[in-house]
Amino acid sequence: MIGSHNSMSYLPPKNLWGKITRLWNKCQDKTIEEQFNSGADYFDIRINFYNDDKWHFVHNKVDYGIVNDNIWKYIGEIRLPIRVIYDRRSKPKDTSYRTNCFKTYLWLIRQKYNVNID
Repeated sequence: MIGSHNSMSYLPPKNLWGKITRLWNKCQDKTIEEQFNSGADYFDIRINFYNDDKWHFVHNKVDYGIVNDNIWKYIGEIRLPIRVIYDRRSKPKDTSYRTNCFKTYLWLIRQKYNVNID
């Protein structure tokens, strides 16, 4: 099995830290579809729940923007196995709330898009 590490890091960073550290945070230069067509068959997708109450694609402190549901739709249609990581660098005060949000979000994308999360 050929996997893709930090699969969403092809996206341009939205925050200053991501722009400054671009040489080190960009693990991929192809879209999910291009990665799949190049032979990757397992994907590592990291998300974080930001203060705007939206899920963002991330890699450590780098924000790649609000999650685009078209990614989940594509992944579900192709039935690609993925690992979704709640990538947060500091422990929030509302840990149980955020954990429940993450679990609920995973349930929703499984139900709505038939995403194969291992």
